[in-house]
Amino acid sequence: MPSAPTPFPVDPTALAKAYGLRIEMFTLTGVNGILVNDAGTWTIGVSNRLPITRRRFTIAHEVAHYELHRNLQQVFRCGPGPASRLEREANKRAAEILMPEEFVVPWVLSLKPSKDVARHFGVSEMAWERRMLQLCRDTDLGHDLEEALAEQLHKSSIVAPTAATSTEPALRIQVSRKRGRRVVYTYL
Repeated sequence: MPSAPTPFPVDPTALAKAYGLRIEMFTLTGVNGILVNDAGTWTIGVSNRLPITRRRFTIAHEVAHYELHRNLQQVFRCGPGPASRLEREANKRAAEILMPEEFVVPWVLSLKPSKDVARHFGVSEMAWERRMLQLCRDTDLGHDLEEALAEQLHKSSIVAPTAATSTEPALRIQVSRKRGRRVVYTYL
């Protein structure tokens, strides 16, 4: 875990305001958030029906659309359903905004429960797990996590290395998606 105080949770509202974006809460149906350019004034609309962690992610998501896609469209509607390439890009960038890699890695390697880490970053457990999965896929984090978990289990005497298994990894981690929603960790 980071030893120095960290600027978490990140305030996506402050980031939006730094870009000059307006934020309005609405009772939206069928969408979590929208980003609209009205005569040069960009406004983020967020459903007030969402839990606070989802609202924070939605604001970061709309900021991501502004950063990445504002020259492509004037209106972005974001909600449940299949995600387009632009939506996937905005989701990834929103996760990076709320959970920057350099601050996430120590938390992953600390092996703290997802709910504790999610609370620290001000995101849902699902958002945290997706970010961890993305980093495990795109970086060496999966290997580092495997080593940290094996070391912790060895110290707790749950897994003891033997001469017979010294050439084999003491532990393998399989990260998989279940029903496209949750991340499941299987220790083999």
